[in-house]
Amino acid sequence: MPSPTTPSTSPTSTYAPRQTTFHLNPHHIDEKILTHDHHILPHYDAPNPSTRERFKITHRDLSNLSLLAHVTRVQYGYFHDDPACLLGLKFQFQSGGGGSHHAWRFERADIRIQFEGRDGEGEDPVVVDYGPKRLVSNGTDERRDWWCSATLSATASTPVAITPSASASLSAGQTSSYTHHTATEISGAEFTDHAHSEPTIVKFWLREDERQKSRIPLEFACAVVVKYAGGGGPFQATVDVKVGPVFDLLATPWGPESPVVLEPGVEFGEGVGLGQGQVVDFARLGAEEWRDLVAPDWGVSEMLSDSPHSGK
Repeated sequence: MPSPTTPSTSPTSTYAPRQTTFHLNPHHIDEKILTHDHHILPHYDAPNPSTRERFKITHRDLSNLSLLAHVTRVQYGYFHDDPACLLGLKFQFQSGGGGSHHAWRFERADIRIQFEGRDGEGEDPVVVDYGPKRLVSNGTDERRDWWCSATLSATASTPVAITPSASASLSAGQTSSYTHHTATEISGAEFTDHAHSEPTIVKFWLREDERQKSRIPLEFACAVVVKYAGGGGPFQATVDVKVGPVFDLLATPWGPESPVVLEPGVEFGEGVGLGQGQVVDFARLGAEEWRDLVAPDWGVSEMLSDSPHSGK
């Protein structure tokens, strides 16, 4: 189905930074309400039966939550023998709290990027690589104790010596300890929807250190490589971002009616993995090049990938 945005749209006009306000996911509005301190209550726990008015007040407070999204680079080359495009994006989460203790703490975020053709014909682009696949902060170690117990029935077949004053069962146990490690973590994965046999979607998940409760990084960079049919027309990417501790607040910097337009040959930003006048094979990008594309400014102790590039 053709995009609502006409193919004549200038690709570079869609690369400008976009600031989008988060909105409550309508699927959750009828199930829960928000208190002034952003705690979530089911309707039956709400102290005020007028939940609709209560929601309006909270919605005004949440209107300060916004997302600033950037296209950092659009670059064309190859992935092995197939024409390919690298799209780089950066996201900045803004609470508008001005340092107030009431400022929203971003505990988690889910980012979804989907690629598709713009003319309604031909094959959609296919995701062939992306980063980061997994990033973990230095994290927090916490010492915890646990208790393992066993209770034997007095009528068990194994003889158990008990005195007349003993109860009908015998308990025994042992205390031990272990180290519980928590960390801020970012992970990504590619997905195939019901209409495709190859992946056209990439998702990234950002989660805060649950012990430190220090929120997710407020700036996140990612990159995706897609292959496309040679000689094909423009294609596009749509992006939506959900945040929230239990239910989702939604922002859509590039929606179906205003996507990122990707037209082969129209590039943007600084290229990666090539010299002057060279064409890059994105399959040959190394760890340092991927690190430059996706590494955030927070301390990273572990950068794992299921591809040969250990830097993703």
